[in-house]
Amino acid sequence: MTRSLTVIGHSSRQLGGIVYAYHQHRYEARERIKRREREAESERLKRECRAQRQKRRRAGALDLLIAYTRRAAGLELDT
Repeated sequence: MTRSLTVIGHSSRQLGGIVYAYHQHRYEARERIKRREREAESERLKRECRAQRQKRRRAGALDLLIAYTRRAAGLELDT
């Protein structure tokens, strides 16, 4: 942004460059907001997937523990 606004703009008049720079700034700001929202959504999905994996892993471990306890209890009842 070291060039003058008249060079940046599509008009040779100073005002044209200012208006162009204003709209360019607004567009870039909107793009940054959209990018942050996309990144936040991506992070949220990653956290949800990680939580589901951990939940499934815990549920699997719990199922194994229940099965082991039932087998042990069944063995004790048989003896």
